[in-house]
Amino acid sequence: LEGCTGKIIGVLFGASWCPPCVSFSPKIKDLYDAISKDKEPFEIVLVSSDNSEKEMLGYTKDWLSLPFGSPQRQFLEKKYQLSDIPTLIILRPDGSVMTLKGRSDVNNFGKAAFYEWKGQTDM
Repeated sequence: LEGCTGKIIGVLFGASWCPPCVSFSPKIKDLYDAISKDKEPFEIVLVSSDNSEKEMLGYTKDWLSLPFGSPQRQFLEKKYQLSDIPTLIILRPDGSVMTLKGRSDVNNFGKAAFYEWKGQTDM
């Protein structure tokens, strides 16, 4: 993805119709805004399970997303053995998986989660 080189990436699987996703969204947005303000190398990419492009665009205005209906969605769901949403997978700048439990990290540690992830890289 353009603009993601050299960054820690949070791959967020979610949808606007999903109550747990809607309740997690403000938490991840707060983390994203705080990290962006600190000019840290972090990006979120939404992999949407929304039913329409309009729903997805309403949910994704704060970060990058796969295009609606992208075949990459199914590929990524299989690759990361997705079982429910929301799920936040954190990738190192080289694309390798740092943690499959990013949602839990954000819920438990907020902004400090990013600095824990960053500490696991060579950044």
